[in-house]
Amino acid sequence: MADEDQSPYTEYLAFRITKDVVQDSTVYVRDIGADGRTQWRNFRNAYKQRTKKSEAQPPHSIVPITLRAMTGGYVWLDRDTGLLVSRDPISDTTVQRVFSYLHGLSMGRKIHEIDPNMPPRLAEMYAAAAQEERLIADYLDRTPEGQPNAPSWVYNTITWDLSRRLSKLPFVSGGNEYHLMPDTTGGLVAWDDVWRDADGAKAVKEHQELERIRYAFARMRLSMKTARDINDPLLLVSASASRARWNMDFTRNVLVRQASPTRPVMEVGLDGRGRARGVSRMALETLAAMSLGESALHQIDARIGAENKAREAEETIADLGPDQNLRPIVSKNYGFPVGAGVGTQFLRDAYDWVRGFLGEDSRPLTSIPVKRKAVRGAPKETSDAYVMPPDNVLRSLDAIGAERLRVLCLWSSDPIRLRMIATLASAYGLAPDADPVDGKRWELHVGRVFAEFRHVPDLLEHGDFTARKKAAEGVFSLEAEPGEILGVLAETEYGDGKEGRPKPPENDQDAKHQVRTILGAKGIVSQFINNARPAAKSKAKKSKDGAEKKAVDYEVRASLIDLYRSLGFIDERFDYRAFGAPIGPYQPTELGHCGIHVRRQAKQKGDPGAKISIAATTLKPPTRRGGAWTLHGWDVLTGRWRPYHEAVAAFHSRPLLKGTLTEADDSPEENAKVALVLDQALEDLHHYLGGIAYTVTVDGVACRRLWPGLHNNKAGQTPPPRTAWTPGATRAAKYRPAAVIRLNKSMSEVGRPVRMIHWRKGEREEAITTTLLNRLPTDQEDGRSWLLVNMTHQHDGNGHYRKGEHKTRWDARPPVERVNKDEIGPNYYSMTALEIVTLECPSEMWEPLARLTWSLCDIAMAWQHRTKYPVPLHAALQMDQDHPHYRRTLADSDSDSDSDSDSDGEPVTDPATEGPETAADENEDEFFELV
Repeated sequence: MADEDQSPYTEYLAFRITKDVVQDSTVYVRDIGADGRTQWRNFRNAYKQRTKKSEAQPPHSIVPITLRAMTGGYVWLDRDTGLLVSRDPISDTTVQRVFSYLHGLSMGRKIHEIDPNMPPRLAEMYAAAAQEERLIADYLDRTPEGQPNAPSWVYNTITWDLSRRLSKLPFVSGGNEYHLMPDTTGGLVAWDDVWRDADGAKAVKEHQELERIRYAFARMRLSMKTARDINDPLLLVSASASRARWNMDFTRNVLVRQASPTRPVMEVGLDGRGRARGVSRMALETLAAMSLGESALHQIDARIGAENKAREAEETIADLGPDQNLRPIVSKNYGFPVGAGVGTQFLRDAYDWVRGFLGEDSRPLTSIPVKRKAVRGAPKETSDAYVMPPDNVLRSLDAIGAERLRVLCLWSSDPIRLRMIATLASAYGLAPDADPVDGKRWELHVGRVFAEFRHVPDLLEHGDFTARKKAAEGVFSLEAEPGEILGVLAETEYGDGKEGRPKPPENDQDAKHQVRTILGAKGIVSQFINNARPAAKSKAKKSKDGAEKKAVDYEVRASLIDLYRSLGFIDERFDYRAFGAPIGPYQPTELGHCGIHVRRQAKQKGDPGAKISIAATTLKPPTRRGGAWTLHGWDVLTGRWRPYHEAVAAFHSRPLLKGTLTEADDSPEENAKVALVLDQALEDLHHYLGGIAYTVTVDGVACRRLWPGLHNNKAGQTPPPRTAWTPGATRAAKYRPAAVIRLNKSMSEVGRPVRMIHWRKGEREEAITTTLLNRLPTDQEDGRSWLLVNMTHQHDGNGHYRKGEHKTRWDARPPVERVNKDEIGPNYYSMTALEIVTLECPSEMWEPLARLTWSLCDIAMAWQHRTKYPVPLHAALQMDQDHPHYRRTLADSDSDSDSDSDSDGEPVTDPATEGPETAADENEDEFFELV
């Protein structure tokens, strides 16, 4: 965007990919043709039959891993079509042999039993296929409607040459130059310039041994993605602080610097237990059988063997330091001396670097900030200690049709009981020294809100489910009376095993999950207070007028707020700040707002099968003037809409449903079945809302397998009649949503904001951060795409969390005997963006819907900061994340994440793994029979 017009704009680490950018980059492609693809499908089906697992995938990665080690690093195999792509040509003999070993190992044969001179038909077809050198620029295709539509191999290989060319240009930061090496993913690694803790190598703790060497280094990823209504694909650049440990234990990825300086850094997967994954071990066997000498895989194997030998002999082994060729990447983020994330300054430097490489004629992605409209008469709130006011609780009870609320407080230890009392007293303006009697109701507000305490250690301690269910039968308070809504605040112990805290219990012994299941079966929602965490450390402060502010127990207060959210209470802030303006032809009270959340949870060892979680919620307008909005949920098992607290309780009382929904073995037929079930839920919603119109909000990444119309390359196309194209498309027109809002918060698909440019008195200025809604200019007449820029609440807290604003860790100083503050250890935060695309609605609704989504992210039901999803979708997400069977460990095992998250949870994607360990759903049709 030109600076001459002096209009403000936001810059992103995203650039249009044109033929001028790609230049003369070529790759070598082996296409086995229609007959070969039939052979490829037969091979995959034979593997499924041999393993008796419908989702199992052959260990395809044997081929690219082996060939990368042999040919320099750049090889990709399309596991759907069998297309083989490499940066350099590969001999027919090599290809025949490696596919012979893939076929034999997949069929259960030992490596020594496979004779590559007697190849199967599949290997012969690969060897006979022509190796065609293709100019990538020739395949930057578009659909007839103008959307980018390149073949899948282009998306997976286009960054190979770009990263190599970029690596020849020094990366400039803080006036210094750094050299980045290309890697086999098409990214870049700052291999020679690491970020160290403390004194740069090892830190000595008093009376303790030397700490092991731990360090971090910058890593960039390049990817080609598309955006709605932009005719060119985009080059997205992201960056992270990859943190390395001293040995191979508990790592899932290891980087290897190859012997030749012309070869890229190689990335190899481990199993998280200090061993190579199954496909990596098979690739190593294949390399040995092909008589190849030393390779990156051999280095990994040798190190693992040396560590195992030293462990058995109870001997020490030299640390893997930054001067060696292997770098195991830490799979968990806590307790590391170098913080996560790279910060905003690094991203600004990366933007300038890439733009300089692309030249002045490059076309970076920019957007136009949208100012928030002033809201008059909105109620004030205190961000740090806001709890829904008592009058708003009554307002929600009236809207739901309930006479009263009872908060049942289940406790085991005296400190938690006292903290519960203090928090409830503060929320309802009562004396802080109250001492309610167990089993007696304590009136909190005007005879309509009560609390009741019960000392039930047998119910709350970890252990067997059967004994706990029996203990629950003895608690007579666990029944809601007519006209009453009952919610439970319960004590739990869920330690993390760090710093002397108790270790977390096994899932089948965890009292929290068992109690939630038991209470859900009784129609009761619950929230828990972790007694392993101490009371908040906040101190009493004085307000501007000199009055003393009391310290806030954030842990218990958050549980109370979460309980209100689980009960579906909507306070008055939404009326003013979210629903105060018309949306196209609709007045605020003429439109409901639905959110649909879908997640697949892959099978792990011991699980009976893969699971899918489907949740849907709706914000319903008030039925009378001055009334409160209400939240409702869909019960997937019965197919009924009901008040949110009832839907939550029912959802938590049952296991997650069996289902596939996997990208590894995508089935349009099965996806369409799920889409039809949800479309029926939307038709039912039309009746449930009394016939008023409604919108639907979905995460486009999670749901685009269900509704193809959510894909960018389908933009502008006429959908087939009565097919599952977008949510509700299979229903009659009167039942369909008035609009579909597609969201995308994936950092791998949405450009990273780096700064906002604006002018003051004619002078150009940079804003390091922004949290505004931005309109994305597109190649169509009217853009329907928006980007909501986010900055974490940690960054806004205080200066400790603002490291990385003006310097990178290369310029940061480690602490020296407390003379200066640590600038290495803190997390470095940066901005992210939520993409908002408005579909299936007239243009007059586009901006109002984008603004509404903005507001419904800002006004969280149970959070004082912006959430990553607007309320309808966030409420559906929370139903899933609070489920007893939700796999929480996945969210903590991100091996290489940027520090851009907040405390608001997010759905976890479980891509299917390859190899013999691949999970399978043994009865994939059971889900559809249930619903």
